[in-house]
Amino acid sequence: MDEENQKLRRQNARLTEDLRKAHIIIDVQKKWLRCWSSDFGAGPGGKVLMAAVTELASDVGTRAACRALFAPRASYYRDRRAACFPQRSLCDRDQHVH
Repeated sequence: MDEENQKLRRQNARLTEDLRKAHIIIDVQKKWLRCWSSDFGAGPGGKVLMAAVTELASDVGTRAACRALFAPRASYYRDRRAACFPQRSLCDRDQHVH
């Protein structure tokens, strides 16, 4: 009986955590829905979507956030990489090839 109670408590805790994450996802979807663009990576709508994924990922993980917001994970990671490593331009000396 005690073992069964422990099992049910673990299951209840897991389900409670799943419900908490579901509420977070729904809240983010409501908050960001009006800002989304059909083009995930380009333009202001894409940036807004990636911001929403970043916000949600801190609570539910990247995979779940991308899935919930219908954002391609590759686009999310590409956007993050671009933010960390901005494109370099050639210096004046290298731009003028003889």
